Amino acid sequence: MSSDERRLKRGLKDVSNLFVEESGLDGKFFDANESFLKCVGVYRPMSPSPGLISTKIASLLTRCGISSAILSIGRKLEAGVKGMFEGPCLEIPWNDFEQLKRKALSMKIESCVRRQVLFLDFEEHSAEHLRSVVPLLDRWIFSVPPTVDAIIEAYRMIKGTRRLVQSSMQYYLVFEGDIRGREADEVLFEKFSAVLSEKMGINLVWLGHIAAGSGRGHFDEAFDLSHFFLRDAGAYELPDKLALFDHVKAETSKTMSFFDENV
Repeated sequence: MSSDERRLKRGLKDVSNLFVEESGLDGKFFDANESFLKCVGVYRPMSPSPGLISTKIASLLTRCGISSAILSIGRKLEAGVKGMFEGPCLEIPWNDFEQLKRKALSMKIESCVRRQVLFLDFEEHSAEHLRSVVPLLDRWIFSVPPTVDAIIEAYRMIKGTRRLVQSSMQYYLVFEGDIRGREADEVLFEKFSAVLSEKMGINLVWLGHIAAGSGRGHFDEAFDLSHFFLRDAGAYELPDKLALFDHVKAETSKTMSFFDENV
């Protein structure tokens, strides 16, 4: 979906309720045989608890029938993550992750569950981690307060990693915290989106607002996860990406149904 199409979509919603999509994730985003295996990163530079947003989104996806897991790469999971998300929460040492990536796997997409989301938790301030993990991402969510300083931090990360991402990467923006000036937030998003489009050719996708509370259920009514399912420009199923799904499958198959072939 191009930036013009997204602006048109937002504009039509303002004109009439007829153009407002129904809420919820009920599978209408998929064709019968369409796969949705996605590695997702969440960058939260203004918070000491970056895993919070991952658990919220993973919980929402799981409740709506899209199996999700959280994989922490090269570091311990944040305290409380397992308590906030009932799905698989795993850790993999950095050396094991590097060895996993180097395996020459010949895995066909049909051999995996067709619809799974894997949230990758990694050290964004490490150049080595960025070089190894960012190329695997299909979706990168930037969750920041609606402030200029936060937008600058998001811009720095996007610009600094631009050469690492695969061509079909989709970038998303979430505003978090107390929600007051919605109109001002929308203007800030539009200006940031315009800069990314002009400077780097990136079509930023708006997910909306999310409350910053630490418990479950702190989603604002304006949080629109349907945009998370925008069609990709092309298939991106490299062996090292699929190896991560295979790793999670192996680690959870004895106790959990994360990879249920009937999903």
